[in-house]
Amino acid sequence: MAKKNFDTSDLLEGLTGGTQVPVAEEHTSPAVSPARGTSRRGRKPMGAEEERISSIVKCELYNKCKAIANIENIPIKDVINKALELVVAAYEDKHGPIKVKRSRKPGDINEIFD
Repeated sequence: MAKKNFDTSDLLEGLTGGTQVPVAEEHTSPAVSPARGTSRRGRKPMGAEEERISSIVKCELYNKCKAIANIENIPIKDVINKALELVVAAYEDKHGPIKVKRSRKPGDINEIFD
């Protein structure tokens, strides 16, 4: 079977929307940035305020969020964070405070086999 030519430029068009959106630079300290060649996945640093996630959302809703971020000149993560804050606040108003379990402290291999 012959290979089909596939143009990837149209894939990125939907992501970029044809206009440049300013992106806030992330400032990370050398202590928490991953070493060269290692995965960014894994445990997040203790006390981290943000977490990178992946989710599936309706295209029209996502495009509207991107438009709001573009119009207001703010990162899309701020729009999504605010939306999540509103949803959680509405839920807590109706059902009471949500208790979040703390994750366990990671073990120390040296303590196990001493």
